[in-house]
Amino acid sequence: MPKSQTANPRKSKKPATKPAPRPGGAPLPFLIQVDTREKKPYEFVGHKTIVVGLRTGDYGIGEYYGEVAIERKSWSDFYGCLAKGRGRFEDELARLSRIPHSHVVIEADFDDLAAWFIRKAPGGRRVLSKVPPAVAIGSIISWSNKFRVPIWLCGDRKRAEWWTVKLLSDAWRQLERDRKLRDKEAKQWGT
Repeated sequence: MPKSQTANPRKSKKPATKPAPRPGGAPLPFLIQVDTREKKPYEFVGHKTIVVGLRTGDYGIGEYYGEVAIERKSWSDFYGCLAKGRGRFEDELARLSRIPHSHVVIEADFDDLAAWFIRKAPGGRRVLSKVPPAVAIGSIISWSNKFRVPIWLCGDRKRAEWWTVKLLSDAWRQLERDRKLRDKEAKQWGT
């Protein structure tokens, strides 16, 4: 076996990756909603945010409440959804499936999924998850098909925040385009 490979499936060496894109940039033309229950919200540096109670998801768009929802999952949160929190997460996916622009962003990549999850137990002891990697991979595929909600593996927190800004921006552009078309049609028909 070459030295670059490891025989231990619990240890995963990630290849060097490019630096995460900067989440900043020009201020967005809309207000980002952040759910009150979000424990570690993204900073959205340079963008306007408001903390509100969202029915579904962790992030949304102010003027399009209920039409855009993004659920954020850290790597450990996601693994919790594969075991004890599975039913609750599937309920969340069912609610997301009723929202036109909904997504799940996971702060992990495929290499994380393909390796055994190791969590810290009380006392700092490291414990191997009972959920095999194949279950994690299969769950993402199954949930994406069943609920028709895109689930994005973003690599890490910075990339997931950047991706969230991109998803929100794209949803806002589409919703604004649709609104302008409706307004134009209403004006044409005098309604």
